[in-house]
Amino acid sequence: MVRPEKPEGTVTLFDVKFGSNNFWSSAEDRSYRGEMELSIDNGIIKIINVLSVEEYLYGVVPAEMPTNWPQEALKAQAVAARSETVAKLGRHRSDGFDLCAEVHCQVYSGVEKETELGNMAVDSTRGMILEYNSKAVDAIYSSNCGGHTQDNIFGDKEAVAYFTGIEDMDETRKPVFPLSPFEMESWLKDPPAGIYCNIPEYSKLSGFRWIRIYSAQQLRKMIDNFSAVGEIKRIVVTRRNPSGHVDKLKIVGLDSSCVIEKELNIRKVLGNLRSSMFKVETKYGKNHAPKDFIFYGGGWGHGVGMCQAGSCGMSKLGKSYQEILRHYFSRAHLKKIY
Repeated sequence: MVRPEKPEGTVTLFDVKFGSNNFWSSAEDRSYRGEMELSIDNGIIKIINVLSVEEYLYGVVPAEMPTNWPQEALKAQAVAARSETVAKLGRHRSDGFDLCAEVHCQVYSGVEKETELGNMAVDSTRGMILEYNSKAVDAIYSSNCGGHTQDNIFGDKEAVAYFTGIEDMDETRKPVFPLSPFEMESWLKDPPAGIYCNIPEYSKLSGFRWIRIYSAQQLRKMIDNFSAVGEIKRIVVTRRNPSGHVDKLKIVGLDSSCVIEKELNIRKVLGNLRSSMFKVETKYGKNHAPKDFIFYGGGWGHGVGMCQAGSCGMSKLGKSYQEILRHYFSRAHLKKIY
């Protein structure tokens, strides 16, 4: 929940669990600004942190973006996070609060994660959000788009206008999307220069391009959790989005076949791949049976909205946070709401 800003001491909670159902799930002691409301619901203690939007963002920005990145990227992150906050306010109203502290809303980690540079980015953009059709934009973002953001894949038709996929590079270097199969292979294995989110000096290269290798046995075990098709013979991409992200694929097994659709489903079934922008190659063993399946991929996350690594790359090139946000949300406009 939110309230007008009111500088007060912090409250520390011990053994706070976070990242539920994810590989990074853990627990730690955390301190928070603002006030705490406690209640008991069916024997479960519910703790709600009551604070202002700006105080909340102090704990969101450093949890969502490294604060050693350039300041203009941090400002773009602060505006996107503020806009998303305003758009999603009340998302958990039926639970008795406005927003959760997990990726379902935005990651909020409290005071310990705050940094001077992160707070500066929040303060220097105070009250600034993105708007479209007089509404706050749900300005979602992902870690690394791999070189091309996706169109809207989340079902909100009004969001299409500001979630249109774009090449994450300057105008003079852009290839023509959608890519042919040959061009897709080159894009993933030998990406061209000038892609904003290729920033090895700020972020691990494995966030931009990655390889995942599964043995035939490993892959069959994963697919069996979705559909028992028997020994895996082929993986066929049957539909890609214009950005190159896989939207539909067919698993051909010895006993039967199955179809997997939608970005997150595909990534989960295939062992929590970093993104759905990938190409699959098959290595064959004895009797020409598949031995290994190799996934060559690009990006980390859903790739919709703002590419965080791309915002860093643009900032490194001297772009302002306004230019960064116009790049990723081309039809939205900035508005100061307080």
